[in-house]
Amino acid sequence: MRSAPEVVDAAIQLVRRDYATLVTVSAVAFTPLVLLAPWIQPLSALVVNILGAVCGGYAEACLLLGLAAAYRGEPLPTVGAQLRAGRPVAGRVIRIALARNVATWIGLIFLIVPGLFAYAHYLLATPAAALEGLKVRPAITRGAKLAKGEYRRLVLVAGLSGLLYIVLLWGAMVLAAAVTRSETIAYLAGISLQIALTPVIVAITVLLYFDVRERREGLDLEVALRSLGAVP
Repeated sequence: MRSAPEVVDAAIQLVRRDYATLVTVSAVAFTPLVLLAPWIQPLSALVVNILGAVCGGYAEACLLLGLAAAYRGEPLPTVGAQLRAGRPVAGRVIRIALARNVATWIGLIFLIVPGLFAYAHYLLATPAAALEGLKVRPAITRGAKLAKGEYRRLVLVAGLSGLLYIVLLWGAMVLAAAVTRSETIAYLAGISLQIALTPVIVAITVLLYFDVRERREGLDLEVALRSLGAVP
């Protein structure tokens, strides 16, 4: 069982192999947010946040499928293949991601720790939806079942990666705003960092999902047997 720092390090190593392809997938998914930049000032924060969650959910759906293939030692699908494969499951992943974000922010308002547990509760639901083909409610139930007994580690991983993500994101936006005195440039700096970091965040989710399934369900053995034709 990998510790929280080991999961983050393994995710970075997984992404490094094909970072150009993965970040391109992320960039395409976030394109609507980039195109929104000239009109960012008159729009409400709620509209921007909802659109950001939708774009992030689509990126997560595509990257989950691509990174799962890479984790299994298969060739990483092309950018186009990942974007096409992500479309059928994107709706489910987006809805779970929205529920996860709302529950996390509500929990963070109440003493922070409940927000981390809410994030951990929903964390493995998106790979369950994308990789196991489950609908929203069964995926959430499946994710919660996988997370049972793993909350401490999931909270540590969520806290470590989330803190790093927030510090880098806000740091980039504040620095860009201070240097350029432009809200639009600061917004684009934040989106650029989201695009760059999303493959790593999704890779962490993939590693946790497979780690739990391998230890509890013998998934690695099942995959090996299937490759030999011993499992239908």
